[in-house]
Amino acid sequence: MLDTDIAGVEVVDAHSGTTGRAKIRVDSGGALPDTLFVKLRPFDDEQAEFLSMIGLGVAEAKLYAAVGDKLPVRIPKVWHSSHDGESAFIMVLEDLDAAGCRFATPEDEDVLAIAESLVEELAELHAAYWGQELDWLGTHALSPGDSPRRRSGWRWER
Repeated sequence: MLDTDIAGVEVVDAHSGTTGRAKIRVDSGGALPDTLFVKLRPFDDEQAEFLSMIGLGVAEAKLYAAVGDKLPVRIPKVWHSSHDGESAFIMVLEDLDAAGCRFATPEDEDVLAIAESLVEELAELHAAYWGQELDWLGTHALSPGDSPRRRSGWRWER
């Protein structure tokens, strides 16, 4: 999976929300960073069922597997991303805490500038793929998928 020998793994932190999340310490003899961030199926069965229904975790794993090293915006380095196509998925990503990234809160003085930057980056990301067929994207419960609406070019009929 990570194309290197791993002598040991320690779970440093783990919690679950929209996805299961774990920060792990990896003994790879320097081949990998000391810590990695893992996203996987939520630990709570009810949350896991919801995520399977909407397909969000699998969709994120598909994105990282298909274009994780090609996106025009800063994302975590993708060490591995896979899925079963239905509900199981795993993403092994760069530990952004270890990389020195800061996660803004509503109380931060620069939260407006950060929000503006986020919108600009989302625009850059969407512009890079605008009008392209993205076979890896697939469909899920929150998209029109292969419905008549999608086939009609996303025109919403009333």
